[in-house]
Amino acid sequence: MAEPTTKSEPLTYAEAKAIEDASDERHVLWDGVLYGMAGASLAHYRIEQQLTVALAAALVGAPCEVFTGNARLRPLHMDRFFYADASVFCEPPLLDPDDSNALTNPSAVFEVLSPTTERFDRTEKFAVYREMPSVRLIVFLRSDAVSVERYERTAGGWVVTTFGPSERVPLLHGAVAVDEVCTVVY
Repeated sequence: MAEPTTKSEPLTYAEAKAIEDASDERHVLWDGVLYGMAGASLAHYRIEQQLTVALAAALVGAPCEVFTGNARLRPLHMDRFFYADASVFCEPPLLDPDDSNALTNPSAVFEVLSPTTERFDRTEKFAVYREMPSVRLIVFLRSDAVSVERYERTAGGWVVTTFGPSERVPLLHGAVAVDEVCTVVY
């Protein structure tokens, strides 16, 4: 994660939201600290774009809606907000009662792993996603390899499956081809 954008006392959710809403840049609110989101690599942006297109195509006719990485997410039991690289809502999206720009109930979240974000995405953010009751699927896509990790919530806990080239990743409805979303050619 980037350096904090604020140096003073911890921010309240309302204070951080006001800064975020007035800014042209996106931030992550984590434990009272607002962090600016650094730009990503071209590979990261390309995978995020390919993923969003593939998800939209795979979910045609399904009772789900795809959101890009610009959708702010907030777990209701925490004073935090952040962004996934893509998210899917298979129930009607619910807005935070205190933040009309924050969605609270993603069914699936997708993170493109980059060297600068991987530790945070795999640890702190991953833990929060697992605590959100609506999240049934967490998917990590590598930006440096053709590889996808899929975590699915089951009655017995979280089950992880890794997918590589020429394989398809099952979603809550439909599937996406790993080669379709992870291949970056320049």
